[in-house]
Amino acid sequence: MKFAPYRIRKRLKEIISPEDVDTTDVSKLKTGLSNKIWQKGGVLIPEVRAKMIELAKEFYKFLDLEYPIKDIYFTGSLANYNWTSHSDADIHIIFS
Repeated sequence: MKFAPYRIRKRLKEIISPEDVDTTDVSKLKTGLSNKIWQKGGVLIPEVRAKMIELAKEFYKFLDLEYPIKDIYFTGSLANYNWTSHSDADIHIIFS
């Protein structure tokens, strides 16, 4: 996978209309993690975990930094109990 340089688009196309987003459940905690990416016991589905690590490493290569990766964190609502159907994956790469 190759990352293209960041480009600002002249027109952004909305995939989801703001009126279609249900914000009433954003602040409500769920009783469990999203079963689309988590197994029981709070373990990431192995294929999801492998893809996240692969993407983080590819992005790191693209950055062409001299600092080694110290850790990779999965954060945000999908890593928590406040996920929604519109949540995305947030991956943080820590350098040392």
